[in-house]
Amino acid sequence: MGNYEDALHGYTTIINKFPKNHKAPDAYFMKAKSLLQLGRVDEGKKTLALLKKLYPNSESAGKATELLKSMEKQKK
Repeated sequence: MGNYEDALHGYTTIINKFPKNHKAPDAYFMKAKSLLQLGRVDEGKKTLALLKKLYPNSESAGKATELLKSMEKQKK
């Protein structure tokens, strides 16, 4: 579990220090995936929603949409 915590910290650092970098959307997506792996589902979903809001035209936003849809299907 420590690896996901470390990854979460790293992605958060990238987001905070370099929000306009072309890799920021990827960092949001990977942060969300790390949160989900840690069982922090609500935070993960909020991070995916924020990614879609901040970077709506990014490839990562598309991945976020697909991941959220997949999560909704699993709930049913």
